Amino acid sequence: MLKYNSAYILSHNGLGDNITMIGSINFLLLHYTTIYLLCKDNYEPNVKLLINNPNVTIIPFNHKSELSSCKKIIDNVYSKDSTDIFICGIHKNYLKRKINNPSILNYNKNNKYSIKWEHINEFYKDMNLDLSIYYDYFDIISTEESITLYENIKELNIIFCHTQSSSKTIILPENIQMYINDNKYIIICANENVYNENQTYFEIANKFVNIPIQNYIDIIKNACEIFVIDSCFSCIVHPLSVLNKLNTKKIEYYHR
Repeated sequence: MLKYNSAYILSHNGLGDNITMIGSINFLLLHYTTIYLLCKDNYEPNVKLLINNPNVTIIPFNHKSELSSCKKIIDNVYSKDSTDIFICGIHKNYLKRKINNPSILNYNKNNKYSIKWEHINEFYKDMNLDLSIYYDYFDIISTEESITLYENIKELNIIFCHTQSSSKTIILPENIQMYINDNKYIIICANENVYNENQTYFEIANKFVNIPIQNYIDIIKNACEIFVIDSCFSCIVHPLSVLNKLNTKKIEYYHR
């Protein structure tokens, strides 16, 4: 298969949106030597760890001047030979995509999957792809750090939670809170420690608060129950759940 040199991807630029692009990145790596993903500078450390592929280059831009920064980057590479430009969502209102790779132009779309979040479907349509790419090529690879963190608590029943989005914070529902005093269970909440200092698992749970997102991946995959607000973590949990890559079917999403 003849690969094109490179592809640039510009989608919506929330952290969850970057995660939503992982399936497309993994698929496009079959058809391009290098993938360049634009992302906000404040998300760059997390995105680099989540994707963690030597053939993917993360291009950070100033999050305070998103549109002008993205336009400058795309304009500078648009005329390059053997380089395709994938533009999704809001950015297609002022930038044009450029797709010349026959493998992508001739991609045979299917209706294998449906999704209630229409914006994800639209992102992939904008790339001349479909939801089978979003789902079937999605994964986040374990690292030594993520495995070590999981190994420290794997003897317990793990409940993974995330209760804070960019616009809202919620409290844990009663069906999750009831496990706080049960020492057979540990509640790992990514944004806060749900235990008091005098409780058994306070110190352990504290090690999992606000760490890099990639470091939670083995916790998420092996949890016995998951409760997440509609945010970047739901963008990880949902495709893994559809692909049966999670240990549990007990998953609750809180839609803000």
